[in-house]
Amino acid sequence: MQASVSASSPISPSPILRKSSFTAGPVPGSTLARPPSPPSSSTASSSTASSSTASSSFSASAPTTSASATAPPAPAPAQPLTRRLTAQEVSRLSVFRDAIKEVTGEESDSHASNEILLRMLSAREQKTADAVVMYKRWRSFRDEYDIDNITIAKVDRILNTKVAYFHGRDKGHRPACVLLPRNHHPASTRVQEVIQFALYLMKSGTDIADEMLAEYNAAHPEAPLDREFGEICIIYDRRGMTRKNFDHRLFGIMKKVVDVVQIVYAERLGRIYVMGTNWFFFMLFSMIKPLLSEKTRKKIVILGKDAKELLEHFDVSELERERLENGEYARW
Repeated sequence: MQASVSASSPISPSPILRKSSFTAGPVPGSTLARPPSPPSSSTASSSTASSSTASSSFSASAPTTSASATAPPAPAPAQPLTRRLTAQEVSRLSVFRDAIKEVTGEESDSHASNEILLRMLSAREQKTADAVVMYKRWRSFRDEYDIDNITIAKVDRILNTKVAYFHGRDKGHRPACVLLPRNHHPASTRVQEVIQFALYLMKSGTDIADEMLAEYNAAHPEAPLDREFGEICIIYDRRGMTRKNFDHRLFGIMKKVVDVVQIVYAERLGRIYVMGTNWFFFMLFSMIKPLLSEKTRKKIVILGKDAKELLEHFDVSELERERLENGEYARW
């Protein structure tokens, strides 16, 4: 039994996320980092055969080379949409950009692609004035957390703790970010570092989500996924969390992360699956809930004590074995 309580910035993509058993080739304009594969006839045939299933998996392993050796190139301005804009979208974008100039006294910057602005409008139900407020906060966040210059070298230390990583996808074809607070070590982590790491993961995941969406829809033209942009999901597995993982800065961190995700990655978070809830989770959730938009609240799925409830949302092949084991519940 489960209770349903029922987000693109130019950060370079993560080189640790790898796809396998997936269909088709890269989407035009995609910046997803892929490992080179040696050409072979068997690989080509298996790729063609897999187009009917469009399954995917992601490796959670850390880079095998040093951060400096694998650091992505300097980020470039966000790429424009690859499809043709509708007349209505062109009109809305024109009104939005004019409003930005009127309120801020300057043109929208080079990182404000059509895609980002359209997602802001969508998140604010096409209300231009509200979208301008979101735009101003987006600019502020980018400056405060140096979003445009986040590279793997800045987040590699947290990355290697396995506190969060991507693995598999849910039945809604969203790449899954596994979040494990039991691997969080407050004494050795700075708040700024946590925020940048969260943004790095979101950018990496949304890059893959965009590609997955395009490839799935190309393989299933008769029944495409009904969404404009790729979405990710989160498995928030609190099991095994103890007092040593508790961070007194947690509320401040969560408030900032939630704010950043809802603004910088509007419309990108598809589902949050919460495992191992206890009294402390619900106490924190009661404080964070007012910060969440109604849309975000409806995306939260709280699972019961049986870990196998995840199978309502994931195929078994998309989950690590420990996700389906009934481990020790959080004590804090």
